[in-house]
Amino acid sequence: MYSPNTPLSSVRAEYDDFFYSSHIPNHVDISHTIIHTVPVDMLEPEVAAANRVILYAHGGSFVAGSCKASWNLCASLANECACKLFLPEYRLAPEYPFPAGLEDIYTVYAALLKEHSFSPSSIVFAGDDAGAALVTALVHYLKRKELPLPAAVVLISPWLDVSCSAEEITALRKKDKFLLKESLQAAAGRYTAADNFHNPLVSPLHGSFTKFPQTFIQCGEAEILSVDAQELARKIEAAGGSGQLDM
Repeated sequence: MYSPNTPLSSVRAEYDDFFYSSHIPNHVDISHTIIHTVPVDMLEPEVAAANRVILYAHGGSFVAGSCKASWNLCASLANECACKLFLPEYRLAPEYPFPAGLEDIYTVYAALLKEHSFSPSSIVFAGDDAGAALVTALVHYLKRKELPLPAAVVLISPWLDVSCSAEEITALRKKDKFLLKESLQAAAGRYTAADNFHNPLVSPLHGSFTKFPQTFIQCGEAEILSVDAQELARKIEAAGGSGQLDM
């Protein structure tokens, strides 16, 4: 939990210290590469299907987070899904505001299709917090450009409306012991201008969910981000898609 006035350097250091673990579970191998200027960690479990891959965007409210802070979670995910996982070190705000991070995630997705020869039907987008926003926004971008969509989307505690303006958030503020509405809003201001908050590529909750890939959403009941999670599931179902919510 951070105050909006906490120095960004402290936020980044404490975030990595909190989530980083030198122990990589299940003997998952981690290698490093560069995909068109984007640093990417590739996690491969001992048993990995050749026709399935996860593209994962880490959390950190667009301004913090890193690959190493996500190794433990992503290694477990790769092992359980028995497939490779690509984890981009996308650019962070405010040094690189919107759309830099989204462009980096798209670059890696395009490379998975063209250079690694994965079919769209074998790729799953996944992410947590702001990373969930990035992969959801990427689906909107792909639809807009009539480009191939992934097979599915998996979102963990998704932050999908950066304005945090939903009234229901107020009722959850005292229950959520990890996230502060004001801190999220401050991070959003570092990511993009306030008059861009309702852009579907920034706040993907405001996009169209017609023909959206099947989506699994996981979130805690006491999280302020559960408001976005529930609204996303509702919108996907209303558009005729499959949005499964686990709270």
